[in-house]
Amino acid sequence: MVTVFGKGLRADGSLHRCIFNNTNGQEQVPPTGWLAAEASGDRIVCPAPAWPYPAPIQPLQLRVETLLGGETFFEEGDGEHRPNSFDFGFTEEISGVVPGVAFAGGEDVTVVGSGFSQSSTIYECVFRNAGGDESRGPAAPANAGNTTALVCGGARWLHPAGRASVSVERQGVPLDQAFAVIPIDFYEGWSALTPSIPAHSARAVFTGGGFANDPPVYQCRITVENQPSRLVDASHTTNSSSALLCDFGEWPGQAGPAHVELFRALP
Repeated sequence: MVTVFGKGLRADGSLHRCIFNNTNGQEQVPPTGWLAAEASGDRIVCPAPAWPYPAPIQPLQLRVETLLGGETFFEEGDGEHRPNSFDFGFTEEISGVVPGVAFAGGEDVTVVGSGFSQSSTIYECVFRNAGGDESRGPAAPANAGNTTALVCGGARWLHPAGRASVSVERQGVPLDQAFAVIPIDFYEGWSALTPSIPAHSARAVFTGGGFANDPPVYQCRITVENQPSRLVDASHTTNSSSALLCDFGEWPGQAGPAHVELFRALP
């Protein structure tokens, strides 16, 4: 809601409306249309409409018009009919994220909001958990002309799986948010195995995301056709939560097609 204060706003049952416009000639009228001023005659409460254009660098003009006898007049000021204009600004704002649950190893995440610029180089998605761990990545408009959605392409969470909050920065400055915290949950998993078929003496690396930091939380199992399987603990290749190493050692049996699995160890 935007409250407009002025003098001479008609409180005799006449109807008023607020019009928001920018210097490019783009304008929006609240969907409620015509409204009555408050009985005091010194203010009108205008519902601010959704602004479907990029948030303006310069203030918008907010104009109040009055409907009298089927004709439209500008509100009076200093005895003359003229636009009763006020500086007003819509800011870029984020209000949600889709999906709300994402793969820590990398997945497109869409931040929804309003007023976004068409630049593909000025935005950055920021994911942060309660412990202060943080991951960042570039964001860009979902498609040409879209001012309500930014896509964080292949967004990755480089820490153990769990809940984080999402925010967006424009050249290092956080955008306004409709809610103090916009949550997103990252889950663990893997998306690639190197090598895809382990050799006779096998070391396999699972690449993904969200892995916990305290092995042996994870175990690997290799099964070669018609032979007993082998189970080993997985270890981190580095301090990263995005890769696990499975060292199966020398395979004592016959060579053949292999099946490799990664799973959480039983408590």
